[in-house]
Amino acid sequence: MIINAQPSSAVEMAAIDLVYHHGGQFVSKDDGEMVYEMEEMNVEEKIDVDTLDVFAMRNQYKALGYDKIVQCWWLVPGRPLNIGRRELDTDNELLKLCFYAERNGNKIPLCYEHVVFVPNLVEDCPNLIGMTPTSLRYKLKHQL
Repeated sequence: MIINAQPSSAVEMAAIDLVYHHGGQFVSKDDGEMVYEMEEMNVEEKIDVDTLDVFAMRNQYKALGYDKIVQCWWLVPGRPLNIGRRELDTDNELLKLCFYAERNGNKIPLCYEHVVFVPNLVEDCPNLIGMTPTSLRYKLKHQL
């Protein structure tokens, strides 16, 4: 007896769209409502829920061009940010995220709270040497 372990083509794997909101900041308005302002948005479509990983989702900020984040949040659909924002830090939260995504048209919003990068600029660096092959050959030739 041969048992086919491959899933049938009629069975469709559950997939969700991850809607990443980034580049903005959480702001509390005068009426107490919290919003995420000045944001950019990227969508990662048709992600198989069986392959979702908390660490990969949290680390997506690197692909979006950020160096460091404070936190990765997901939003319970239909709830305002101040009470519906949940920290994505455990597998249990990931299961809840998938549950709510299924009831929200297979989409779930995520927000990154990131650190603002301030470069440390150096005004004068007289000891730096250009590292092009030509400048390196020139320096070596004149030092010998």
